[in-house]
Amino acid sequence: MRAWTGPCEDGNRRWTTLRLEDLNACFTGLLDAIVRAYDQQTNPASA
Repeated sequence: MRAWTGPCEDGNRRWTTLRLEDLNACFTGLLDAIVRAYDQQTNPASA
């Protein structure tokens, strides 16, 4: 069970959490490109 942190903590989390669907709707393909670039840097053999 998570400890209660108060209404401000919960409210801040709601406003700062990015949703994948929202980002993809605004920036189609951007997240895929970022993940692919990160994967290529961390696993050069998979490129």
